[in-house]
Amino acid sequence: MRTSAEEELRATLRALECADAPLEPSGWPVLADPDARAELARRLAAGGRQLVAVRPHDQDGAATGYATTWDDAVADDLLADGRQPLSTVDRAVLALVLLHSVIIPQAAGMLPPHGFTGGLPADAVALRKPGEDGHGIDVAGIEDALKRLRARSIITRDNRPGPAFARLSPGQQTRLWRNLFRFARPSWAAAMPASTSTPGEDLR
Repeated sequence: MRTSAEEELRATLRALECADAPLEPSGWPVLADPDARAELARRLAAGGRQLVAVRPHDQDGAATGYATTWDDAVADDLLADGRQPLSTVDRAVLALVLLHSVIIPQAAGMLPPHGFTGGLPADAVALRKPGEDGHGIDVAGIEDALKRLRARSIITRDNRPGPAFARLSPGQQTRLWRNLFRFARPSWAAAMPASTSTPGEDLR
């Protein structure tokens, strides 16, 4: 590989790992080249990472951007070792945000099904309101958790899924969806595949 091409590849790799949002192929020629993307994926895999293509809601269009995340198997090992970056309270509040900003709007036909990009702003009052059985978190605890989640770019200032969700692989998204349905409908848990993770655990 020519030196200039190698430098461009390395620069793209560094940018992918540091970017706050997915990189668009129009601005990064390496990402527009299938062979170069394959080389990026190979180098990422050597470090336990993977390249994630961000696609439209229908999942059939061309990738609109690319991001990086942990390899699914590596992520499972990290979670099994207890390396969970979010506290129990933060995961519970994140689940509430996703319930109000994504799941309920999708069920009402206000958003395309599946996917975590976009979402509707979640009303702060609704987040503070206990559910049928109460969520056991006081208002101050919820506010503190929201601030921590915003600081990590996991949610936006208006309580929608943040840039961190672009770093979820398809497998990680599927597991998070399954866990969110368990959270929203505990009675369905017995009919769903077993999982050792809890709401919010797939945010890596």
